[in-house]
Amino acid sequence: MWVDARLDYPDDGVPVRVALIDEVENVILASEVKAALIQAAKWLAEAGYEVESVRSPSLHAAAQLWLSIARAEAETGMFAAVAATKDPIISSSVHDFLCSAPALDVTGYVNALKQRDAMRREWNIFLSRYPLINWIGS
Repeated sequence: MWVDARLDYPDDGVPVRVALIDEVENVILASEVKAALIQAAKWLAEAGYEVESVRSPSLHAAAQLWLSIARAEAETGMFAAVAATKDPIISSSVHDFLCSAPALDVTGYVNALKQRDAMRREWNIFLSRYPLINWIGS
Protein backbone atom coordinates (compact mmCIF):
# COMPACT_ATOMS: atom_id res chain seq x y z
CA MET A 1 0.00 0.00 0.00
CA TRP A 2 1.25 3.47 -0.92
CA VAL A 3 1.12 6.20 1.70
CA ASP A 4 1.43 9.88 0.81
CA ALA A 5 4.28 10.85 3.12
CA ARG A 6 5.38 14.15 1.62
CA LEU A 7 7.20 16.60 3.85
CA ASP A 8 5.24 19.61 2.61
CA TYR A 9 1.46 19.99 2.23
CA PRO A 10 -0.57 22.90 0.84
CA ASP A 11 -2.22 23.52 4.23
CA ASP A 12 1.03 23.60 6.23
CA GLY A 13 0.60 27.32 6.96
CA VAL A 14 -3.01 26.98 8.09
CA PRO A 15 -3.46 27.07 11.88
CA VAL A 16 -4.54 23.79 13.45
CA ARG A 17 -8.00 23.98 15.00
CA VAL A 18 -8.31 22.96 18.63
CA ALA A 19 -11.66 22.13 20.19
CA LEU A 20 -11.88 23.48 23.73
CA ILE A 21 -14.51 21.36 25.42
CA ASP A 22 -15.09 22.71 28.89
CA GLU A 23 -18.65 21.43 29.27
CA VAL A 24 -19.53 17.73 29.06
CA GLU A 25 -23.13 16.60 29.49
CA ASN A 26 -23.80 14.84 32.79
CA VAL A 27 -20.35 15.83 34.11
CA ILE A 28 -19.65 18.57 36.64
CA LEU A 29 -16.20 20.04 36.16
CA ALA A 30 -14.30 21.37 39.14
CA SER A 31 -13.47 25.05 38.86
CA GLU A 32 -9.75 24.19 38.97
CA VAL A 33 -10.17 21.88 35.98
CA LYS A 34 -12.04 24.53 34.00
CA ALA A 35 -9.34 27.07 34.84
CA ALA A 36 -6.63 24.65 33.68
CA LEU A 37 -8.48 24.06 30.40
CA ILE A 38 -8.79 27.78 29.80
CA GLN A 39 -5.09 28.29 30.57
CA ALA A 40 -4.12 25.47 28.20
CA ALA A 41 -6.33 27.03 25.51
CA LYS A 42 -4.58 30.38 25.99
CA TRP A 43 -1.15 28.75 25.62
CA LEU A 44 -2.28 26.92 22.48
CA ALA A 45 -3.66 30.16 21.00
CA GLU A 46 -0.38 31.94 21.80
CA ALA A 47 1.47 29.13 20.02
CA GLY A 48 -0.61 29.77 16.87
CA TYR A 49 -3.42 27.26 17.21
CA GLU A 50 -7.00 28.28 16.40
CA VAL A 51 -8.89 27.48 19.62
CA GLU A 52 -12.68 27.28 19.51
CA SER A 53 -14.97 26.64 22.46
CA VAL A 54 -17.37 23.95 21.19
CA ARG A 55 -19.62 21.11 22.30
CA SER A 56 -18.60 17.63 21.25
CA PRO A 57 -21.00 15.02 19.96
CA SER A 58 -22.69 13.27 22.88
CA LEU A 59 -20.37 11.13 24.96
CA HIS A 60 -23.25 10.02 27.17
CA ALA A 61 -25.28 8.72 24.22
CA ALA A 62 -22.21 6.92 22.85
CA ALA A 63 -21.57 5.26 26.20
CA GLN A 64 -25.19 4.13 26.55
CA LEU A 65 -25.21 2.77 23.01
CA TRP A 66 -21.93 0.93 23.61
CA LEU A 67 -23.41 -0.70 26.73
CA SER A 68 -26.42 -1.91 24.74
CA ILE A 69 -24.26 -3.37 21.99
CA ALA A 70 -21.84 -4.92 24.49
CA ARG A 71 -24.67 -6.57 26.38
CA ALA A 72 -26.19 -8.02 23.20
CA GLU A 73 -22.82 -9.41 22.17
CA ALA A 74 -22.03 -10.72 25.66
CA GLU A 75 -25.30 -12.63 25.70
CA THR A 76 -24.03 -14.73 22.79
CA GLY A 77 -21.49 -16.48 25.00
CA MET A 78 -19.58 -14.24 27.37
CA PHE A 79 -22.09 -14.49 30.22
CA ALA A 80 -21.91 -18.30 30.07
CA ALA A 81 -18.11 -18.25 29.94
CA VAL A 82 -17.94 -15.95 32.96
CA ALA A 83 -20.44 -18.09 34.87
CA ALA A 84 -18.32 -21.16 34.09
CA THR A 85 -15.41 -19.62 36.01
CA LYS A 86 -17.54 -19.85 39.17
CA ASP A 87 -15.83 -16.69 40.36
CA PRO A 88 -18.51 -14.71 42.21
CA ILE A 89 -16.63 -11.43 42.03
CA ILE A 90 -16.10 -11.41 38.26
CA SER A 91 -19.57 -12.83 37.67
CA SER A 92 -21.17 -10.07 39.74
CA SER A 93 -19.05 -7.38 38.13
CA VAL A 94 -19.77 -8.48 34.55
CA HIS A 95 -23.45 -8.99 35.29
CA ASP A 96 -23.88 -5.58 36.93
CA PHE A 97 -21.86 -3.78 34.26
CA LEU A 98 -23.49 -5.25 31.20
CA CYS A 99 -27.01 -5.45 32.63
CA SER A 100 -27.03 -1.71 33.15
CA ALA A 101 -28.28 -1.57 29.55
CA PRO A 102 -31.57 -2.91 28.22
CA ALA A 103 -31.61 -6.27 26.43
CA LEU A 104 -31.85 -6.01 22.65
CA ASP A 105 -33.58 -8.34 20.24
CA VAL A 106 -32.14 -8.82 16.74
CA THR A 107 -33.93 -5.75 15.38
CA GLY A 108 -32.76 -3.67 18.34
CA TYR A 109 -29.19 -4.87 17.84
CA VAL A 110 -29.22 -3.99 14.13
CA ASN A 111 -30.70 -0.57 14.93
CA ALA A 112 -28.00 -0.04 17.57
CA LEU A 113 -25.32 -0.81 14.98
CA LYS A 114 -26.93 1.73 12.63
CA GLN A 115 -26.90 4.31 15.45
CA ARG A 116 -23.24 3.48 16.14
CA ASP A 117 -22.38 4.08 12.49
CA ALA A 118 -24.23 7.42 12.54
CA MET A 119 -22.36 8.43 15.72
CA ARG A 120 -19.07 7.38 14.15
CA ARG A 121 -19.79 9.63 11.15
CA GLU A 122 -20.66 12.50 13.49
CA TRP A 123 -17.41 12.02 15.45
CA ASN A 124 -15.35 11.67 12.25
CA ILE A 125 -16.72 14.99 10.98
CA PHE A 126 -16.01 16.61 14.35
CA LEU A 127 -12.47 15.20 14.50
CA SER A 128 -11.71 16.22 10.91
CA ARG A 129 -12.60 19.80 11.87
CA TYR A 130 -10.81 19.66 15.22
CA PRO A 131 -7.77 17.36 15.02
CA LEU A 132 -6.77 18.48 18.51
CA ILE A 133 -9.09 18.41 21.51
CA ASN A 134 -8.47 20.13 24.84
CA TRP A 135 -11.03 18.66 27.19
CA ILE A 136 -11.75 16.76 30.32
CA GLY A 137 -14.20 13.88 30.32
CA SER A 138 -15.69 11.59 32.89
